[in-house]
Amino acid sequence: MSDEFINPEKELQKLSNAIKQYRLILKTTVDPYQQSRARKKLKELQSYRERILAAFEVEEDTAGEETNEKKIEENDFITRIKAKYPEKVNYDQEVHELKLYLDFFYSEFLAIFSERKMKLDFKFSLDRDNFHQKFLGVKRHLDDYIQECIRIKDGILKKEVELEMKRRVIKIKRNLFIEAFRFIKSVQSFAEELKRDLDTEGLKCLNGDEIISFEFMEEKQYLEGYTVKEALEDLFVFTKEVLAFLNIPEFEV
Repeated sequence: MSDEFINPEKELQKLSNAIKQYRLILKTTVDPYQQSRARKKLKELQSYRERILAAFEVEEDTAGEETNEKKIEENDFITRIKAKYPEKVNYDQEVHELKLYLDFFYSEFLAIFSERKMKLDFKFSLDRDNFHQKFLGVKRHLDDYIQECIRIKDGILKKEVELEMKRRVIKIKRNLFIEAFRFIKSVQSFAEELKRDLDTEGLKCLNGDEIISFEFMEEKQYLEGYTVKEALEDLFVFTKEVLAFLNIPEFEV
């Protein structure tokens, strides 16, 4: 179709609706063929959208769309996570929810913390790569807590030892939440600064408009088809929810 017959505003709205539909397919289907087709179509739609934005020098009107998505995202991560990873637990429910948040972060967000998917300047590249080790530190605290709870539940300890262990578990949980808060707070600061950079100079994140895609064997779906900028925006919303859940006063950290 010739550019002179295109109404850019209407075309962008149609593209936005189509992109949302294909993202939904990627999040819900387990059929590899459908996933492959949706990935290909998403890339085509995103590329076409960028050409329209460049050719007509218009800004996409996404205010209403962003408001609706934020309304869902700011309150609904844990609901979606529980639906995707149903699991019975035999330890503290709060710690279980923290585990779900951390597992989701590891499988969905940490998966894009690589040079191939997130191209950053030197300083932020170091920060990006360090998050892997920092995450493992929090995960070790979580595993320690779960193991202690299992030992108590198994009833293999003497009464006096069990009482001491219960006191120890309370302390481990407190330290775990503080460590998790510090980690998530650092992730939030990282995402927030890159978001701000992409809204201005774009000197720290060099591929904000690049579309995220995963190899078939990676089996990651949540951020498939998102741009890096959109992924960072979702990551920021996710960290807000986790920090509110942890509810640790700043002066205690």
